[in-house]
Amino acid sequence: MVIQIRLSDRTDHTSEEIESDSLNRSWRGYDPTVNDEELWEHNRGRWILNEAKIAEERYATFVHDDRIVAVYEIHGHERVSDPGPKSSKVALLGRPLASTDPVRQRLVGSPAIHNGRNAVNYVSDNPIHNDADGAIARRAFLLTWNPDNYEWADFAQCVLATQEDGTIDGRWSTGSTKTGIHPGDLVFLLRQGKRGRGIVASGEAVDFSGDAGPRDEIIYTDAHWNGTGTTANYVDVLWDRLVEPDDILLIDDVKARFPEQNWSPQASGTQIRPAVIDRFEVLWSEHVGGSRASGRGQGFAVNAAQRKAIEDAAQNWLMQHYRDEGWKVRDTRYSGPYDAVATKNGQMLYLEAKGTQSSGDAVFLTRGEVEHARRHPGDCVIGIWSGMRFTYDGEVDQEEGETLIMSFEPDTGTLTALQYRWEFGAAG
Repeated sequence: MVIQIRLSDRTDHTSEEIESDSLNRSWRGYDPTVNDEELWEHNRGRWILNEAKIAEERYATFVHDDRIVAVYEIHGHERVSDPGPKSSKVALLGRPLASTDPVRQRLVGSPAIHNGRNAVNYVSDNPIHNDADGAIARRAFLLTWNPDNYEWADFAQCVLATQEDGTIDGRWSTGSTKTGIHPGDLVFLLRQGKRGRGIVASGEAVDFSGDAGPRDEIIYTDAHWNGTGTTANYVDVLWDRLVEPDDILLIDDVKARFPEQNWSPQASGTQIRPAVIDRFEVLWSEHVGGSRASGRGQGFAVNAAQRKAIEDAAQNWLMQHYRDEGWKVRDTRYSGPYDAVATKNGQMLYLEAKGTQSSGDAVFLTRGEVEHARRHPGDCVIGIWSGMRFTYDGEVDQEEGETLIMSFEPDTGTLTALQYRWEFGAAG
Protein backbone atom coordinates (compact mmCIF):
# COMPACT_ATOMS: atom_id res chain seq x y z
CA MET A 1 0.00 0.00 0.00
CA VAL A 2 0.94 3.65 -0.55
CA ILE A 3 -0.23 6.71 1.38
CA GLN A 4 -1.50 9.17 -1.24
CA ILE A 5 -1.82 12.78 -0.09
CA ARG A 6 -3.65 15.26 -2.29
CA LEU A 7 -2.31 18.84 -2.27
CA SER A 8 -4.08 22.02 -3.30
CA ASP A 9 -2.24 25.04 -4.69
CA ARG A 10 0.22 26.71 -2.34
CA THR A 11 -1.36 28.77 0.43
CA ASP A 12 0.78 31.18 2.45
CA HIS A 13 0.07 31.25 6.19
CA THR A 14 -0.76 34.38 8.13
CA SER A 15 1.38 35.29 11.12
CA GLU A 16 -1.34 33.90 13.41
CA GLU A 17 -1.41 30.61 11.49
CA ILE A 18 2.36 30.30 11.69
CA GLU A 19 2.27 30.79 15.47
CA SER A 20 -0.42 28.12 15.90
CA ASP A 21 1.24 25.63 13.54
CA SER A 22 3.15 23.05 15.60
CA LEU A 23 5.45 22.46 12.60
CA ASN A 24 6.13 26.21 12.27
CA ARG A 25 5.30 26.22 8.56
CA SER A 26 4.96 29.45 6.60
CA TRP A 27 2.92 27.82 3.82
CA ARG A 28 1.36 24.53 2.70
CA GLY A 29 0.18 23.01 -0.57
CA TYR A 30 1.91 22.43 -3.90
CA ASP A 31 4.61 24.81 -5.11
CA PRO A 32 6.37 23.56 -8.30
CA THR A 33 9.29 25.94 -7.77
CA VAL A 34 10.61 24.20 -4.64
CA ASN A 35 12.51 20.93 -4.41
CA ASP A 36 11.01 17.68 -3.10
CA GLU A 37 12.64 18.08 0.33
CA GLU A 38 11.12 21.52 0.95
CA LEU A 39 7.76 20.30 -0.37
CA TRP A 40 7.93 17.46 2.17
CA GLU A 41 8.71 19.73 5.11
CA HIS A 42 5.70 21.91 4.35
CA ASN A 43 3.24 19.07 3.72
CA ARG A 44 4.28 15.99 5.78
CA GLY A 45 1.74 16.98 8.42
CA ARG A 46 -0.68 17.73 9.99
CA TRP A 47 -2.92 14.88 8.89
CA ILE A 48 -5.49 12.57 10.45
CA LEU A 49 -3.81 9.25 9.72
CA ASN A 50 -4.27 5.67 10.83
CA GLU A 51 -1.11 4.98 12.84
CA ALA A 52 -1.46 1.22 12.42
CA LYS A 53 -1.54 1.59 8.65
CA ILE A 54 1.45 3.94 8.64
CA ALA A 55 3.57 1.18 10.14
CA GLU A 56 2.72 -1.00 7.14
CA GLU A 57 3.50 1.60 4.48
CA ARG A 58 6.80 2.22 2.75
CA TYR A 59 5.96 5.11 0.44
CA ALA A 60 3.94 8.31 0.39
CA THR A 61 3.02 10.26 -2.72
CA PHE A 62 1.95 13.88 -3.14
CA VAL A 63 -0.72 14.45 -5.80
CA HIS A 64 -1.65 17.74 -7.46
CA ASP A 65 -4.15 18.17 -10.30
CA ASP A 66 -4.63 14.38 -10.32
CA ARG A 67 -0.94 13.76 -11.09
CA ILE A 68 1.76 12.39 -8.80
CA VAL A 69 4.32 15.16 -8.25
CA ALA A 70 6.63 13.67 -5.59
CA VAL A 71 7.39 10.34 -3.90
CA TYR A 72 8.81 9.76 -0.39
CA GLU A 73 10.09 6.85 1.64
CA ILE A 74 8.35 6.70 5.03
CA HIS A 75 10.52 6.18 8.13
CA GLY A 76 7.80 6.61 10.74
CA HIS A 77 5.56 9.31 12.17
CA GLU A 78 5.16 11.72 15.08
CA ARG A 79 2.18 13.15 16.93
CA VAL A 80 1.75 16.91 16.59
CA SER A 81 -0.63 19.32 18.27
CA ASP A 82 -3.32 21.05 16.30
CA PRO A 83 -5.79 23.79 17.19
CA GLY A 84 -9.45 22.91 17.21
CA PRO A 85 -11.55 19.99 18.46
CA LYS A 86 -9.20 17.36 17.02
CA SER A 87 -6.16 18.53 18.89
CA SER A 88 -3.77 15.79 17.90
CA LYS A 89 -2.73 14.85 14.39
CA VAL A 90 0.12 13.02 12.69
CA ALA A 91 3.15 14.22 10.75
CA LEU A 92 5.08 11.71 8.66
CA LEU A 93 8.82 11.18 8.95
CA GLY A 94 10.78 10.27 5.85
CA ARG A 95 12.84 11.46 2.92
CA PRO A 96 12.30 12.23 -0.78
CA LEU A 97 13.41 9.60 -3.26
CA ALA A 98 16.39 10.50 -5.45
CA SER A 99 15.67 11.52 -9.05
CA THR A 100 17.36 8.30 -10.21
CA ASP A 101 15.26 6.03 -8.00
CA PRO A 102 13.13 3.72 -10.21
CA VAL A 103 10.09 4.16 -7.96
CA ARG A 104 10.20 7.93 -8.42
CA GLN A 105 10.83 7.59 -12.15
CA ARG A 106 7.88 5.24 -12.44
CA LEU A 107 5.39 7.31 -10.45
CA VAL A 108 6.16 11.02 -10.86
CA GLY A 109 4.06 12.41 -13.68
CA SER A 110 1.68 9.44 -13.64
CA PRO A 111 -2.03 9.81 -12.89
CA ALA A 112 -3.10 9.63 -9.25
CA ILE A 113 -3.49 6.02 -8.12
CA HIS A 114 -6.78 6.89 -6.39
CA ASN A 115 -9.11 9.60 -7.73
CA GLY A 116 -11.29 10.09 -4.66
CA ARG A 117 -11.83 13.53 -3.15
CA ASN A 118 -10.35 12.70 0.25
CA ALA A 119 -7.08 14.43 1.06
CA VAL A 120 -5.55 11.14 2.24
CA ASN A 121 -6.05 7.70 0.70
CA TYR A 122 -4.42 4.31 1.31
CA VAL A 123 -4.01 2.80 -2.12
CA SER A 124 -2.64 -0.30 -3.79
CA ASP A 125 1.03 -0.30 -4.73
CA ASN A 126 0.31 -2.21 -7.97
CA PRO A 127 1.46 0.71 -10.16
CA ILE A 128 4.92 0.28 -8.65
CA HIS A 129 4.97 -3.25 -10.08
CA ASN A 130 7.05 -5.18 -7.55
CA ASP A 131 8.89 -8.19 -8.94
CA ALA A 132 9.14 -11.61 -7.29
CA ASP A 133 11.99 -10.48 -5.06
CA GLY A 134 10.12 -7.42 -3.83
CA ALA A 135 12.38 -5.06 -5.79
CA ILE A 136 10.88 -2.20 -7.74
CA ALA A 137 10.44 -2.99 -11.41
CA ARG A 138 9.85 -0.48 -14.18
CA ARG A 139 7.55 -1.09 -17.13
CA ALA A 140 8.71 -1.22 -20.75
CA PHE A 141 7.30 -2.45 -24.04
CA LEU A 142 8.61 -3.55 -27.42
CA LEU A 143 7.03 -1.83 -30.41
CA THR A 144 7.83 -3.32 -33.83
CA TRP A 145 8.62 -1.77 -37.20
CA ASN A 146 9.11 -3.49 -40.53
CA PRO A 147 10.42 -0.90 -43.04
CA ASP A 148 9.52 -3.28 -45.86
CA ASN A 149 5.86 -2.65 -44.98
CA TYR A 150 6.01 0.93 -43.69
CA GLU A 151 8.56 3.57 -44.71
CA TRP A 152 9.41 6.15 -42.04
CA ALA A 153 9.96 8.98 -44.52
CA ASP A 154 11.85 11.44 -42.32
CA PHE A 155 13.68 8.88 -40.18
CA ALA A 156 17.12 10.37 -40.98
CA GLN A 157 15.95 13.82 -39.90
CA CYS A 158 14.55 12.40 -36.68
CA VAL A 159 17.90 10.73 -35.94
CA LEU A 160 19.61 14.10 -36.26
CA ALA A 161 17.03 15.77 -34.03
CA THR A 162 17.59 13.34 -31.17
CA GLN A 163 21.36 13.67 -31.56
CA GLU A 164 20.86 17.37 -30.83
CA ASP A 165 19.05 16.42 -27.58
CA GLY A 166 15.66 17.01 -29.16
CA THR A 167 12.70 14.65 -28.92
CA ILE A 168 10.33 13.44 -31.62
CA ASP A 169 6.63 13.09 -30.94
CA GLY A 170 4.44 10.68 -32.84
CA ARG A 171 2.38 7.56 -32.43
CA TRP A 172 2.96 3.86 -33.03
CA SER A 173 0.84 0.79 -33.45
CA THR A 174 0.51 -1.54 -30.45
CA GLY A 175 -0.75 -4.47 -32.52
CA SER A 176 -3.44 -6.41 -30.69
CA THR A 177 -2.50 -4.81 -27.34
CA LYS A 178 -5.45 -2.64 -26.24
CA THR A 179 -4.68 -1.96 -22.57
CA GLY A 180 -1.82 -1.97 -20.10
CA ILE A 181 0.42 0.83 -21.39
CA HIS A 182 0.40 3.92 -19.18
CA PRO A 183 1.97 7.40 -19.34
CA GLY A 184 5.66 7.19 -18.48
CA ASP A 185 6.17 3.58 -19.56
CA LEU A 186 9.35 3.00 -21.57
CA VAL A 187 9.10 1.88 -25.19
CA PHE A 188 11.77 0.47 -27.49
CA LEU A 189 11.39 0.12 -31.25
CA LEU A 190 12.44 -3.22 -32.74
CA ARG A 191 13.18 -3.08 -36.47
CA GLN A 192 12.22 -6.26 -38.26
CA GLY A 193 12.35 -7.47 -41.84
CA LYS A 194 15.08 -8.14 -44.37
CA ARG A 195 17.11 -4.97 -43.71
CA GLY A 196 18.41 -6.22 -40.36
CA ARG A 197 16.76 -6.85 -37.01
CA GLY A 198 17.58 -4.78 -33.95
CA ILE A 199 16.65 -1.93 -31.61
CA VAL A 200 16.63 1.43 -33.41
CA ALA A 201 14.83 3.77 -30.99
CA SER A 202 13.74 4.40 -27.43
CA GLY A 203 11.14 6.68 -25.93
CA GLU A 204 8.31 7.13 -23.48
CA ALA A 205 4.60 6.48 -23.74
CA VAL A 206 2.74 9.78 -23.38
CA ASP A 207 -0.74 11.21 -23.76
CA PHE A 208 -1.21 13.73 -26.56
CA SER A 209 -4.97 13.96 -26.04
CA GLY A 210 -4.41 17.62 -25.20
CA ASP A 211 -7.39 19.52 -23.82
CA ALA A 212 -9.27 16.27 -23.20
CA GLY A 213 -7.45 15.94 -19.86
CA PRO A 214 -5.20 13.25 -18.39
CA ARG A 215 -5.89 9.56 -19.03
CA ASP A 216 -4.47 6.44 -17.44
CA GLU A 217 -5.22 4.01 -20.28
CA ILE A 218 -3.70 5.72 -23.33
CA ILE A 219 -4.03 3.16 -26.12
CA TYR A 220 -6.60 4.33 -28.66
CA THR A 221 -8.06 3.22 -32.02
CA ASP A 222 -7.69 5.09 -35.31
CA ALA A 223 -7.50 4.43 -39.05
CA HIS A 224 -5.02 1.68 -39.89
CA TRP A 225 -1.55 2.83 -40.88
CA ASN A 226 -1.59 0.61 -44.00
CA GLY A 227 -4.50 2.52 -45.55
CA THR A 228 -6.78 -0.52 -45.88
CA GLY A 229 -9.74 1.29 -44.32
CA THR A 230 -9.68 -0.84 -41.17
CA THR A 231 -8.56 0.33 -37.72
CA ALA A 232 -5.46 -0.18 -35.58
CA ASN A 233 -4.48 0.37 -31.94
CA TYR A 234 -2.01 3.19 -31.23
CA VAL A 235 -0.06 4.77 -28.41
CA ASP A 236 1.46 8.26 -28.46
CA VAL A 237 5.25 8.21 -28.08
CA LEU A 238 7.90 10.78 -27.31
CA TRP A 239 11.03 9.32 -28.97
CA ASP A 240 14.20 10.45 -27.21
CA ARG A 241 16.80 8.53 -29.18
CA LEU A 242 16.95 7.11 -32.71
CA VAL A 243 20.02 5.63 -34.38
CA GLU A 244 21.09 5.19 -38.01
CA PRO A 245 20.46 1.79 -39.64
CA ASP A 246 24.18 0.95 -39.43
CA ASP A 247 24.13 1.64 -35.68
CA ILE A 248 21.23 -0.57 -34.58
CA LEU A 249 21.60 -2.71 -31.49
CA LEU A 250 21.53 -6.13 -33.15
CA ILE A 251 18.82 -8.37 -31.78
CA ASP A 252 21.13 -11.40 -31.80
CA ASP A 253 23.37 -9.59 -29.30
CA VAL A 254 20.35 -8.75 -27.15
CA LYS A 255 19.12 -12.36 -27.22
CA ALA A 256 22.54 -13.58 -26.10
CA ARG A 257 22.48 -11.24 -23.09
CA PHE A 258 18.83 -11.75 -22.10
CA PRO A 259 17.63 -15.17 -23.29
CA GLU A 260 14.72 -15.16 -20.83
CA GLN A 261 12.90 -12.46 -22.86
CA ASN A 262 11.07 -13.06 -26.15
CA TRP A 263 12.85 -10.81 -28.65
CA SER A 264 10.92 -12.17 -31.66
CA PRO A 265 7.37 -10.95 -30.99
CA GLN A 266 4.70 -11.60 -33.59
CA ALA A 267 3.26 -8.13 -33.15
CA SER A 268 3.83 -4.77 -31.53
CA GLY A 269 3.09 -4.13 -27.83
CA THR A 270 4.95 -6.98 -26.10
CA GLN A 271 5.91 -6.18 -22.49
CA ILE A 272 9.55 -6.59 -21.50
CA ARG A 273 10.05 -8.68 -18.38
CA PRO A 274 10.55 -6.44 -15.30
CA ALA A 275 13.71 -8.33 -14.30
CA VAL A 276 15.25 -7.49 -17.69
CA ILE A 277 14.39 -3.79 -18.04
CA ASP A 278 17.15 -2.14 -16.02
CA ARG A 279 19.93 -4.31 -17.47
CA PHE A 280 18.58 -3.90 -21.00
CA GLU A 281 18.40 -0.12 -20.60
CA VAL A 282 22.05 -0.10 -19.50
CA LEU A 283 22.97 -2.08 -22.63
CA TRP A 284 21.05 0.37 -24.83
CA SER A 285 22.63 3.34 -23.05
CA GLU A 286 26.11 1.95 -23.58
CA HIS A 287 25.31 1.21 -27.21
CA VAL A 288 24.02 4.66 -28.19
CA GLY A 289 26.63 6.39 -26.04
CA GLY A 290 29.39 4.76 -28.05
CA SER A 291 27.73 4.59 -31.46
CA ARG A 292 29.15 6.42 -34.44
CA ALA A 293 25.98 8.48 -34.64
CA SER A 294 26.32 9.89 -31.15
CA GLY A 295 29.67 11.54 -31.72
CA ARG A 296 29.77 12.66 -28.09
CA GLY A 297 30.78 9.50 -26.29
CA GLN A 298 28.42 10.45 -23.47
CA GLY A 299 25.97 7.89 -22.12
CA PHE A 300 22.37 8.23 -23.24
CA ALA A 301 21.07 7.85 -19.69
CA VAL A 302 23.13 10.85 -18.58
CA ASN A 303 21.77 12.91 -21.47
CA ALA A 304 18.20 11.93 -20.60
CA ALA A 305 18.65 12.95 -16.96
CA GLN A 306 20.17 16.27 -17.98
CA ARG A 307 17.36 16.96 -20.44
CA LYS A 308 14.81 16.38 -17.68
CA ALA A 309 16.72 18.70 -15.31
CA ILE A 310 16.87 21.39 -18.01
CA GLU A 311 13.15 21.11 -18.75
CA ASP A 312 12.20 21.34 -15.07
CA ALA A 313 14.52 24.29 -14.39
CA ALA A 314 13.20 26.23 -17.39
CA GLN A 315 9.59 25.68 -16.37
CA ASN A 316 10.19 26.58 -12.74
CA TRP A 317 11.89 29.81 -13.84
CA LEU A 318 9.03 30.79 -16.16
CA MET A 319 6.30 30.03 -13.62
CA GLN A 320 8.13 31.96 -10.90
CA HIS A 321 8.51 34.94 -13.22
CA TYR A 322 4.74 35.19 -13.64
CA ARG A 323 4.10 34.60 -9.94
CA ASP A 324 6.44 37.51 -9.18
CA GLU A 325 4.33 39.62 -11.55
CA GLY A 326 1.20 38.84 -9.55
CA TRP A 327 -0.23 36.02 -11.66
CA LYS A 328 -1.70 32.84 -10.22
CA VAL A 329 0.12 29.98 -11.96
CA ARG A 330 -1.00 26.35 -12.21
CA ASP A 331 1.44 23.64 -13.29
CA THR A 332 -0.02 21.54 -16.16
CA ARG A 333 3.14 19.94 -17.56
CA TYR A 334 1.79 16.43 -16.99
CA SER A 335 -1.75 16.96 -18.22
CA GLY A 336 -1.79 19.09 -21.35
CA PRO A 337 0.01 20.35 -24.47
CA TYR A 338 1.26 23.40 -22.54
CA ASP A 339 3.38 23.66 -19.40
CA ALA A 340 1.35 25.99 -17.19
CA VAL A 341 -1.65 28.33 -17.03
CA ALA A 342 -1.34 31.84 -15.62
CA THR A 343 -4.39 33.93 -14.63
CA LYS A 344 -4.74 37.52 -13.41
CA ASN A 345 -7.65 39.98 -13.46
CA GLY A 346 -9.72 37.74 -15.72
CA GLN A 347 -6.91 37.22 -18.23
CA MET A 348 -5.51 33.76 -18.94
CA LEU A 349 -2.19 32.84 -20.57
CA TYR A 350 -0.86 29.45 -21.61
CA LEU A 351 2.83 29.18 -20.75
CA GLU A 352 5.37 27.11 -22.67
CA ALA A 353 8.92 26.76 -21.30
CA LYS A 354 12.00 25.67 -23.22
CA GLY A 355 15.53 25.20 -21.93
CA THR A 356 18.61 24.60 -24.04
CA GLN A 357 22.37 24.53 -23.69
CA SER A 358 22.69 26.04 -27.17
CA SER A 359 22.59 29.72 -28.13
CA GLY A 360 18.81 29.50 -28.28
CA ASP A 361 18.08 30.70 -31.81
CA ALA A 362 15.87 27.63 -32.31
CA VAL A 363 13.95 25.28 -30.02
CA PHE A 364 12.17 21.96 -30.49
CA LEU A 365 8.38 21.86 -30.29
CA THR A 366 5.99 18.94 -30.19
CA ARG A 367 3.00 18.58 -32.47
CA GLY A 368 0.65 19.11 -29.55
CA GLU A 369 2.38 22.36 -28.53
CA VAL A 370 2.17 23.80 -32.04
CA GLU A 371 -1.45 22.81 -32.60
CA HIS A 372 -2.52 24.22 -29.23
CA ALA A 373 -0.78 27.54 -29.91
CA ARG A 374 -2.50 27.74 -33.30
CA ARG A 375 -5.90 27.16 -31.64
CA HIS A 376 -5.27 29.91 -29.06
CA PRO A 377 -3.60 32.82 -30.93
CA GLY A 378 -2.61 35.70 -28.68
CA ASP A 379 -3.06 33.67 -25.50
CA CYS A 380 0.22 31.73 -25.53
CA VAL A 381 3.61 32.78 -24.20
CA ILE A 382 6.94 31.01 -24.57
CA GLY A 383 9.90 31.43 -22.25
CA ILE A 384 13.33 30.33 -23.50
CA TRP A 385 16.34 29.86 -21.24
CA SER A 386 19.39 29.44 -23.48
CA GLY A 387 23.04 28.77 -22.70
CA MET A 388 22.16 26.62 -19.68
CA ARG A 389 25.03 24.97 -17.82
CA PHE A 390 25.50 22.44 -15.03
CA THR A 391 27.48 22.84 -11.82
CA TYR A 392 30.13 20.32 -10.80
CA ASP A 393 27.60 18.46 -8.65
CA GLY A 394 25.25 17.99 -11.59
CA GLU A 395 22.68 20.69 -10.79
CA VAL A 396 21.48 23.34 -13.24
CA ASP A 397 23.51 26.53 -12.66
CA GLN A 398 20.93 29.23 -11.94
CA GLU A 399 23.40 32.00 -12.78
CA GLU A 400 24.30 30.87 -16.30
CA GLY A 401 22.58 31.59 -19.60
CA GLU A 402 20.08 34.11 -20.90
CA THR A 403 16.28 34.20 -20.71
CA LEU A 404 13.71 35.48 -23.18
CA ILE A 405 9.91 35.67 -22.86
CA MET A 406 7.74 36.44 -25.88
CA SER A 407 4.43 35.68 -27.56
CA PHE A 408 4.27 32.09 -28.77
CA GLU A 409 3.20 32.29 -32.42
CA PRO A 410 4.97 29.37 -34.13
CA ASP A 411 3.84 30.30 -37.64
CA THR A 412 5.69 33.65 -37.49
CA GLY A 413 9.08 31.90 -37.59
CA THR A 414 10.48 29.03 -39.62
CA LEU A 415 8.76 25.80 -38.62
CA THR A 416 10.62 22.68 -39.72
CA ALA A 417 8.48 19.56 -39.45
CA LEU A 418 10.85 17.16 -37.74
CA GLN A 419 8.74 17.25 -34.65
CA TYR A 420 8.83 20.71 -35.03
CA ARG A 421 11.96 22.87 -34.94
CA TRP A 422 11.05 26.54 -34.64
CA GLU A 423 13.58 29.22 -35.67
CA PHE A 424 11.86 32.17 -34.06
CA GLY A 425 14.19 34.91 -35.33
CA ALA A 426 14.57 38.26 -33.61
CA ALA A 427 12.05 39.10 -30.94
CA GLY A 428 9.66 41.86 -31.92
